[in-house]
Amino acid sequence: MPVREPGCGDDTPAASRARPRQLFYWFLASQSLLIGLLPFYVPVLVFDLGHGMRELCLLIAATGTGFLLALGPWQRQAQGASLGRLLTSSFLWQLAAVSLPALLAWRPGITGVPGSPTGDASAPSLTALGLILMLGLTIGVANAFFWSTQRTLFLQRLGENNAGRHYGNLQIVVGAFLKAGILIGGWALATTAGPLLLMVLAGITTIVTLKVLASIQDIDEPLLAPAPFPVSPETSPDISPDISPETSADTSLRALPGISHHPLPPASSRSLTTSPTSPHLGFATALRWHDNNRSREIFLLDGLFLFLESHFWTLAIYTLLGESFERLGAASVLLSVSFSILFWLLRSHIDRLPANRIYLFATVLYILSWLLRWWLVGTEANWVSALGLVAVTFCSLYFRLAFNKRFFDHARRSGGVSYLLAKSYQSQLALALGFALAAFPLGLVSRDVGLSTLWLFAAAAAPLYMRYR
Repeated sequence: MPVREPGCGDDTPAASRARPRQLFYWFLASQSLLIGLLPFYVPVLVFDLGHGMRELCLLIAATGTGFLLALGPWQRQAQGASLGRLLTSSFLWQLAAVSLPALLAWRPGITGVPGSPTGDASAPSLTALGLILMLGLTIGVANAFFWSTQRTLFLQRLGENNAGRHYGNLQIVVGAFLKAGILIGGWALATTAGPLLLMVLAGITTIVTLKVLASIQDIDEPLLAPAPFPVSPETSPDISPDISPETSADTSLRALPGISHHPLPPASSRSLTTSPTSPHLGFATALRWHDNNRSREIFLLDGLFLFLESHFWTLAIYTLLGESFERLGAASVLLSVSFSILFWLLRSHIDRLPANRIYLFATVLYILSWLLRWWLVGTEANWVSALGLVAVTFCSLYFRLAFNKRFFDHARRSGGVSYLLAKSYQSQLALALGFALAAFPLGLVSRDVGLSTLWLFAAAAAPLYMRYR
């Protein structure tokens, strides 16, 4: 039976979708703008302040740790507090994630670098390491609140076979506002008082956005509905004992305590503030979970790859473009504009083609992208390297479109929000442990050698994505 949105005076499908779309895209656009202002530049800011690969690895490990620590509080707020309060928490943490690196860029002396009397960045001070770890933890908590909320809102909007189209729309919105923030951030970091202006702009953006979101109806309800009673196949009328071949791969998800297995209702009948029954998913339960789709090994792998794609690739582009914040921002925007058109063209196309064929082809392109990254290390900025940047961006974004379609299709069919949380726990644990272990060996080599090593490792490991069913 369709679920009517509380307080909704119009039962037409268009009316029931208007408020979820309005809130989702406002939240997505404004947070993407904040991320672009400074968190995007954090990996290159670490090097600009005199640090090296070791400190960047420790920053990433701290980010994963902060994400893990925040998942429990996020679940409690998502189930026990209003959606408005949850969004406020997300924006305040994102504001902190902008303000702390802005403060470091504005007053670099407080980092304690150069860390030794000789100015050797390989021996950073305890103060510098402490600030790097604090920055990583703050960004991790901000990421947990943003991505968990965004993925849940996105999942609530999905229908039967439109994950590719919706994810394409999401990428267009993210690209537009993220790159606007990147342009502003790149300009500001090149000026003396720019970081201070970024803190002011981030504060204004947060206040205005929260005022707008507060005007949207139904924001006083929780994002997730807490479980009214323990669910089991014997007591739940929503679960058939005859499991279809499509869902049989997810039976192990149903067997664990704390994992929701209510099927998601169609997008047209789902309230913005109503989700599948979602008991609290703990760390130990999430680590034990696995399914026949090989989701767990992919989640562990993907945690490492997401930061290779973001932090280390941003650093590589920064190096290629002569270590200029402004050129880095401009190049990111040009690439984004070009591929926003691609996402617009592919968003529905990917839902109509054979899913396995599309996914395997995208994975082959993804492997190629890491080999291209390896080839670009040490090259000069010219038209050949520009073509390489375009090819890497195309291959990576096409893979992410195909991968996220498969991921959200599994989430919709199996564990709902709990599937999203299982990915977060497993991927962030791999991220924290993996880069903490990599910090020492990467700290012994130069930037170019470190990047080359990472790209070859990624090219060798990327074929494992083909195991994701």
